[in-house]
Amino acid sequence: GPLWISITLVFATAICGNIANYVKDMATMSPNITNTDWHYDYTKVGLAASTIFTYVLAVPVCLWFLFWFRGCTANYSLLETICVYGYSLSIYVPISILWVINIRSFQLILLSIGAILSGSVLVLVFAPVVHSDPSKTIKTSYLILIIIILMHAFLAFAFLEYFF
Repeated sequence: GPLWISITLVFATAICGNIANYVKDMATMSPNITNTDWHYDYTKVGLAASTIFTYVLAVPVCLWFLFWFRGCTANYSLLETICVYGYSLSIYVPISILWVINIRSFQLILLSIGAILSGSVLVLVFAPVVHSDPSKTIKTSYLILIIIILMHAFLAFAFLEYFF
């Protein structure tokens, strides 16, 4: 599941990002110009793949290690943590398709909706684990949850800025 969602997101982001750039280039082109020499940017596929797969694998591994190191009693396995992160990216597939609409405020609203929905999935899943920390430090618990949300929102913002 998380593998297929990540692969789908890679191609949706790369393809829709190129379509958005094409639409933007055609909209800014003068009507007198007949040469529409536009080329697909293949580097976006590689960048999207490396960004998404690094995020889906590295962040959950670090988070799992942090939970293990702190001795959280309600811990998920590494595979479950990776699955949660992979599934949380599923909202960005339809959002990346809608990001083709080149209205910046609309894109930012979609970014906010996606970050809130996917971030809330992560918070709901990992809140019991964070709160099962034996040290019971409230500041640390909330800091970990805020970092999870911020990293997820930063990924979405990076998608929007680079690909669209």
